[in-house]
Amino acid sequence: MKSKFRLAEVQQVEVSIIKDIDALCKKHGLRYFLYCGTLLGCVRHNGFIPWDDDADLAMPLSDYKKFRKIALEELSDRYVISDIHTDKYAQVPWLKVCRRGTAYYDGDIEDGPYNKEIWVDIYPILGAYEGFAGKLQTEAIFFQRTLTGGDLRKAEKYKHAVHHVKIWKFVDLLPKPLLRFMNHIIEGLFWADPEKHRMCSTVDAARFIGKYVYRDWDDQIEGSFEGCRFSIPKEYDRFLRTMYGDYMKLPPVEKQVNHFVENAIIQIEDDVAKEIGIKL
Repeated sequence: MKSKFRLAEVQQVEVSIIKDIDALCKKHGLRYFLYCGTLLGCVRHNGFIPWDDDADLAMPLSDYKKFRKIALEELSDRYVISDIHTDKYAQVPWLKVCRRGTAYYDGDIEDGPYNKEIWVDIYPILGAYEGFAGKLQTEAIFFQRTLTGGDLRKAEKYKHAVHHVKIWKFVDLLPKPLLRFMNHIIEGLFWADPEKHRMCSTVDAARFIGKYVYRDWDDQIEGSFEGCRFSIPKEYDRFLRTMYGDYMKLPPVEKQVNHFVENAIIQIEDDVAKEIGIKL
């Protein structure tokens, strides 16, 4: 199956999703920030990293929880709001805002019940415990991420991940409702309010560890992104150096790749394309 749309159209849909998230956050006084590669693209390219195919945001935990509730009430006609609380087929523990009437997925994967829409990831900013509690928190969140699906297990780059393989085989035999219950328990115990801790981090595909000073998130400015103005941390340089080192230097060509590369299936329904301004 050959897709008539390209990466550029996927990015257009993602910008439209961020615009709706931005409007909802402003309406309800919620904080959010461009994050990870999206923040890097904003600073280095004034838009997407040219080969990037996803968009990432971050929210402090209290805003994240409020956003999830409000989004279900005000955005669900146009979006699938997916996480372990709202979607029994969720593949990750953080929130995904997925545009109805679109699809973007690896053409080599088997069909499954999980969402294949074009999406934006929203990562919760959590407070990081210290000492032994911090080590326990790190392991618990690592385990939580792998409860929801196999993709994050493959993405995990840490050598000690092999020690969890036997546990994963056992976990895969457990019923889905029990896995969801385990997720909720971990979230209740280890998703700490960042405002009560000096250090913080986000729940995402990387290993959780308190690498940011939470007060650095207090101030935000607007950054230029694909002709729009979105919220970014005032201390963006500190965050990007922590994440990427010399972030203004482009990676080698062989590393300039996205999630699905040549095998992507991209579908955008006519009404969605017209609304966004994509030429059919």
